[in-house]
Amino acid sequence: MSTVAGGAGLDVSNLVTRYGTVLAVNDVSFHVAPGEFVSLLGPSGCGKTTTLRCIAGFERPDQGRISIDGETVTDAETGEFTPPNRRHFGMVFQSYAIWPHMSVMDNVAYPLRVRGGLSRPAVRERTLQALTTVGLGGFESRFPTQLSGGQQQRVALARALVMEPRLLLFDEPLSNLDAKLRERMRFELIEIQSALGIPAVYVTHDQAEAMVMSSRVIVMERGEIAQEGSPEQIYARPRTRFVADFIGLSNFLDAEIVEAAEAGQWRCRSVLGAHRCRGSGDHHPGQRVVLAIRPERIELGQEPFPEGDGFRATVQGRYFLGPYVEYFLELGEQRLRVQRRSSLSVPLGGQVHARVHAEDCQIVASDGAPSA
Repeated sequence: MSTVAGGAGLDVSNLVTRYGTVLAVNDVSFHVAPGEFVSLLGPSGCGKTTTLRCIAGFERPDQGRISIDGETVTDAETGEFTPPNRRHFGMVFQSYAIWPHMSVMDNVAYPLRVRGGLSRPAVRERTLQALTTVGLGGFESRFPTQLSGGQQQRVALARALVMEPRLLLFDEPLSNLDAKLRERMRFELIEIQSALGIPAVYVTHDQAEAMVMSSRVIVMERGEIAQEGSPEQIYARPRTRFVADFIGLSNFLDAEIVEAAEAGQWRCRSVLGAHRCRGSGDHHPGQRVVLAIRPERIELGQEPFPEGDGFRATVQGRYFLGPYVEYFLELGEQRLRVQRRSSLSVPLGGQVHARVHAEDCQIVASDGAPSA
């Protein structure tokens, strides 16, 4: 397909949605630029699907404004509300939502025929273009029961693209696929979306999916945006304990601030001893904080480090997981999870030397409030 988006993208401003006394979405705002792939990521009940449904027009928010390519489609203050069929978006659902009694051609062509205004040859041409775009050229005569799960998902995507939408919406579209197919479809989806340049909003609870596919990730918690940024920023610099715990694995340590060090770093004291940590915002000596450390950022050795820094811990568990070996260390009452590419010749109950660099030891907020 030749469609390449060139509009203003999607704007969501101060969105609020209530279900009775439940505040499902609380003052959510974000922008999706043309060509950008943004994921709404979070656990069940965090508000991500409700936000998507408001964008699609399936829900009317109590407050807020939504615009697509500069055109207001929802404004709770003025009462302006464009119905879903006039918002010019394409949507791919978790369940595929394709009709088993229709051929692939008829499934994909259906939206064009319902809308009208195109000749039969034009409908056929647009449909074949959409099928070619998703890699299903030559499948137009087949029926859904003759297709694999991945092929059915491509049919759903082709149907979303055939209308030449100005926005793509995805509601956990890969969750019904097996692990290997899901992984392959991730790359196929982003390649197609990137080639067409259509802004996309992707809802998922799968952190790996969001990290791999997104140019930007919006992590939601209890109806609010907990943090947003590139996958690298979200992973390396989580602002809250929730984000650090939900995205990947983290060790959490209680610590006390000793004093400020160089810009962006603090001297602190924890079960690891006296060491440096990273954290923005204001902190003061004696303040209790929570530190997050990724398992792969803890360095292990059988001998003391030449610089003389680090700490000693007891090996309580060792597990071979293919690409890496996972260790569980005990340091007083603290239990640490460590991932290392190669194994150490240390028996269970033996001692290892370990250290963490300041840039890998992040101060996070413990109560869901930002640490910065």
